[in-house]
Amino acid sequence: ESGQLDRYEEILPVKDWRSGRDGGPRKRGREDLKL
Repeated sequence: ESGQLDRYEEILPVKDWRSGRDGGPRKRGREDLKL
């Protein structure tokens, strides 16, 4: 179980970035500026 948790934490941040429309933290910052 511990091993699975580590993997989840590693994949989670990447999934968060890809959640964005362009899939990058850079675009996310630009979107905030547009607002």
